[in-house]
Amino acid sequence: MPQSLVPAEVASQCWSQELLQSWKEGTELNLDPLDPMFEARRKAVRILRKVMKESEKMSGRLLGGGQGDRVGGLEGVWEEWAVEGERGTVTAAECAEWLLNGKGEKEVNVRNNTLPAYAAHALMMARPDLFLADTGDMRETGNFMVRSRDERRRLTTVQGWYDGSIPGGKGIVEAFTKKARDALAFTTSLDTDGDLAEQPHTLPEWSDEELDIISLLLTRVYEVRSTQISPTIPISQSIIKPLNAYQGAPINQDTVRRFLTDIGILSPHDSLERSRTAESNSRLMALQGVTIFGTTPVGNDDLLKGTELDDLRQDFTHHKVFVMDDITASELDDGIAIERVEGSMDTWVHIHVADPTRYLHPHHTISTKASFQGSSVYTPEGNRPLLPLDIIMKELSLGAEVDRQGVMTFSALVGEDGEVKDEKVAMGWIKAPRVVTYASVNKALSLSNDQPSTRPFGSLTTTRPRPTRNVSEPTQEDLNDLKALHEIAIKHRKRRYASAGFEWSLPQPSLHITTPLPQVPENVFAHSSIPRSSTFYSGQPLVDYSVHPTSTSTTTVTSQSIVAECMILAGKVAASFCDKNNIPAPYRGSSAPAPIDSLSGTDNSAILDTLLSKKNVLGGIDPYEILKSNLFLPPGEFSTKITPHWIMGLTGTNGYLRATSPLRRYEDMLVHWQIKSHLASSKGLSIPWSKFNEEEIGILGKRNEIGQKATKRAGLSASDWWITRMIKSRLHGPLPAGYEATEDMLDFRAPVVAKVSGPVGGSVVDGMVAVPVRLEALACPAFLALPKGKDIPIGETVNVVITEADTDLSIIRVSLAS
Repeated sequence: MPQSLVPAEVASQCWSQELLQSWKEGTELNLDPLDPMFEARRKAVRILRKVMKESEKMSGRLLGGGQGDRVGGLEGVWEEWAVEGERGTVTAAECAEWLLNGKGEKEVNVRNNTLPAYAAHALMMARPDLFLADTGDMRETGNFMVRSRDERRRLTTVQGWYDGSIPGGKGIVEAFTKKARDALAFTTSLDTDGDLAEQPHTLPEWSDEELDIISLLLTRVYEVRSTQISPTIPISQSIIKPLNAYQGAPINQDTVRRFLTDIGILSPHDSLERSRTAESNSRLMALQGVTIFGTTPVGNDDLLKGTELDDLRQDFTHHKVFVMDDITASELDDGIAIERVEGSMDTWVHIHVADPTRYLHPHHTISTKASFQGSSVYTPEGNRPLLPLDIIMKELSLGAEVDRQGVMTFSALVGEDGEVKDEKVAMGWIKAPRVVTYASVNKALSLSNDQPSTRPFGSLTTTRPRPTRNVSEPTQEDLNDLKALHEIAIKHRKRRYASAGFEWSLPQPSLHITTPLPQVPENVFAHSSIPRSSTFYSGQPLVDYSVHPTSTSTTTVTSQSIVAECMILAGKVAASFCDKNNIPAPYRGSSAPAPIDSLSGTDNSAILDTLLSKKNVLGGIDPYEILKSNLFLPPGEFSTKITPHWIMGLTGTNGYLRATSPLRRYEDMLVHWQIKSHLASSKGLSIPWSKFNEEEIGILGKRNEIGQKATKRAGLSASDWWITRMIKSRLHGPLPAGYEATEDMLDFRAPVVAKVSGPVGGSVVDGMVAVPVRLEALACPAFLALPKGKDIPIGETVNVVITEADTDLSIIRVSLAS
């Protein structure tokens, strides 16, 4: 309850820990009718009822607003703010103010979080055909996206065709229904086995009116109900029901998606996650009005020359720079060099980072779009880079074929005990870095895991070579430097995790689609992306699904760990530099774990101390110890202030910044712009942009945070989408063509090993509850159906049978093997 409405002392008396526990257990708690809880609830209800009555009065006043020569009510607000070809934005306060000043004179000013603003908010929430609420931070922004005039026209027109209120609609509906039936019949005739291939057809193209119908269905697929019900729900039912194509299935979001796939609009091999992020970014940009701070002498869409700040660059071309990554990586952000200090055991570690801000100023269209996307999107079917690949690959990715490369360099002087004794930040030049793979460095340092990857779906009979790049093999001369880096990484990690934090991870599968997939638009939900002609495919793509055995706790510092540790070093150096020079920056931090269940009766510090005692000297811990601990691990969060990053073991006062992946993350570019602004001003040089202040960093940081979380969810959701479909295809069918059996291949009809990964959760259905587990051989999550009252401890191994692969929800369900 907001304290401005219901006093905290009243709200806190409306519930109890015992009541919460009974709800959790699904039991009833016998309460004394005279319990003070009931009187507190009555007080709260009286307050809220008064608020409701006053809101109803204000709502009536607002609905009558907008008199004179203009349309009244919310229709008038929409008319005022709607734009023909693009979405707009309006706040609830602006809406109320416009309605209360009926004749146009501004006599009434409305602030956020006031009664008129709340009443307008409630009215706008009930009109999703006109306004869509900011799902990111509505309480703070009060923003509503205003649907474009084109969008609303499609909504009302298609609705009119189907309800008969628009003349001529019957013919349009009948034509679409016939074309859709023909497309469904063609899909049914296709062979789902064999190689993936596009199938020619003679079906007619979709008309402009039919594209409007399809556009509404695509909107239905995108608009997941959060706080508002999509106006496309009833229309989509009217469109699909007459087809009688999906007997017994509800016409929900998943059915609509299946229909669009079956009529050849959506690719059957696209998780849609890349398009979802693109559409989300588009809507967020509309909601925020794409605020650009400051001014720049160059055009908004003009790249910098790249030479503007070259006078600040130091010459590091004598450094031997190691760029370590996977063989298929295209965005090579960072390289590492060491510099030994003569007569000392101390070593300088220089982290040289790619410099996209050499050409991109913060107000360029590419930069603005990147601020909403947050980071590159990685899915099994393809990626969406943060920056255009032609910019990345031409010169910026480390190891590109250029004479020398501009970099941002973060240097740390590391002592024999792993302590950072000194630090430097500079703009620099490097030359001809040695691009090596993780695998080659692991092999050279004898750090490789000897256990081969398993292939639970079998191995492919033929494979298409994955795109690779030119790499070097570590030479004997390189070994001394690589060994030194390995030792520094071990020492720094031990020191970092000495008193706080730990590192843990659950194995994840690797999905590599070896069959070339059809290209899809950047945003399939955009009306302009809808194809005139349907496209159909037979067969299935081949997927190389592998699981690499990993230890349940980190016991070895591999080449991947060397790079990760050096990047953490760079993040510490960047944060310390910004702090000492009063440079506003997007800091990262996390607090110590807290109890999930406050009724446990166990002291939080005791639980945490017990957990910390189980980690090894490198900070690694069995992930199931974490899951059993009853502690919630707060994720790393953005802040404009320096905060400790407990989970990473960084509890000092200098903080932490992300600064080493600017080709993949927007916030790293933001850090670079801020540091460059300081370096230039300290030398009296002018720059084509101004340094952001703390408030602006706060706005950009929050925007970036929303984008990064969305892209991370997109990657996980896409993987779950593919995994679920692969499992479903094997539950009742033979080994498909293109695969061959292996010793570690699973029989999906037989019991498999699972490990309980969480407590009983969710509601009771037919006397059963769902328990989260992980299928060990597949390295993926599932839900185990257990009788109510039966409990299996977290970390316990059980044999289960896969009962369902729900491709609509991307969920795997299992039951105990008999």
